[in-house]
Amino acid sequence: MSFEFDPLHPDLRVWVGMKAAERDRAVCAVNAEIGRLTVARAAMIRECDRTQIYAEDCFRTVGQWVRAVGNTSRGTATYLVQMSKMFAVLPKVADAYEHGMIGADQVRQFVELWANPRCRDQLPGSEEFLLECARTFVLHEFKEVCQAWELGADPDGSFKEHEAARSSRGARYETIGAWFRLILEGDSVSGEMMKEVLDAHVTAELMADLEARTAEYGDDADGQPLRRTHLQRMFDAVTVIFMKAAATTDTTDREPLVVLFTTPKDLEDAIRDYFASGGAGAPSGDLGDPTESLRMRLCQTRSGAPVSTRDLAIAALRGWVQRVVVDPKGHVINLGRKSRLFRGPSRDAVLLTGDRCNCPGCHVRHDGIQIDHLKPWQQFGRTDQDNAGPDCPPCNRIKHIGHYTVKRDETGWHWYRPDDTEITPRGQNPTEH
Repeated sequence: MSFEFDPLHPDLRVWVGMKAAERDRAVCAVNAEIGRLTVARAAMIRECDRTQIYAEDCFRTVGQWVRAVGNTSRGTATYLVQMSKMFAVLPKVADAYEHGMIGADQVRQFVELWANPRCRDQLPGSEEFLLECARTFVLHEFKEVCQAWELGADPDGSFKEHEAARSSRGARYETIGAWFRLILEGDSVSGEMMKEVLDAHVTAELMADLEARTAEYGDDADGQPLRRTHLQRMFDAVTVIFMKAAATTDTTDREPLVVLFTTPKDLEDAIRDYFASGGAGAPSGDLGDPTESLRMRLCQTRSGAPVSTRDLAIAALRGWVQRVVVDPKGHVINLGRKSRLFRGPSRDAVLLTGDRCNCPGCHVRHDGIQIDHLKPWQQFGRTDQDNAGPDCPPCNRIKHIGHYTVKRDETGWHWYRPDDTEITPRGQNPTEH
């Protein structure tokens, strides 16, 4: 017997009895209803602002009215007003949210782009491109697209932000009772160099924990807890780094190797702008065609942090850059001359295109990420980068136990159940099922 699921009056007994794909669609239908109501509320706020009827009750601004009616914080009221104005200039975004094709976090990214006054006028021209990315990419990848788009749409503002990060760099040591806190702030390229060193030491600490667990449990080690958490290993790794440096106060002359993802055109533009500005690295402001590629205006670190064109030019001229050429699906097809193959070229190539677990809703990033065959080796799956994907150990085990199939296309990773239905497909209208 089949039951109709009503998103306005959900019966959880019916929901639990559904198949997995049906449950996903039911939740998406509820999310779509939330989106519909949110868009309706935004329209009310926008109309109240346009007519200024809030003044009937002595409110001075629409934000003050929103804050009072909803009993919200000032920040929440400001966000709701910004959302209502963003929907007015990006109606397709509002429609996608209303029909459950994007979520609240994707809408927040659009609001943040709209909130930048130097980007606002350019948003309507890129609405379809950004919306397609919001529909089909997982959230962290869509955020990277928004960062890249904003870097191109507001090169002057991005340049000033990077300059501020560099000039305002600093470190603070605070003691709070029995605790202490060390806070470092600076530019993203310097942070990436530090992270490379830290990651290597964290990996060494992880290997030590794995060896200790094997020595204690023997053949039953898999599945047993490690003696330290990831955060504890990271703290101990920082301690080791400081202890190694304790013997000297001399500065280092070692040149770092920073992995920067960019396009040939952006690299050429960065170097040209650098010399044209006499080393100041001021941006040219030439946006180009933002819909030319999903990787438009790409200039970021391996961790996804945006990099200024000035820093890109300096790193390239000094030989600090590892060139990474990828195909439309994100597969590495050329690692360049400065390849660091500390665990073999196959593992490096996979991790360079994403060091997060590809399991839906997981996406964790840590040094224990495993590289697994998409088509099992026992089924004659090739051991190469095109047939490999990053998984955290629990998700890797679940994938094989549950006989899930994993594929990758231009929109990212997709998991399929044994009945060939996709787990949480992105960008689909739940009302069409």
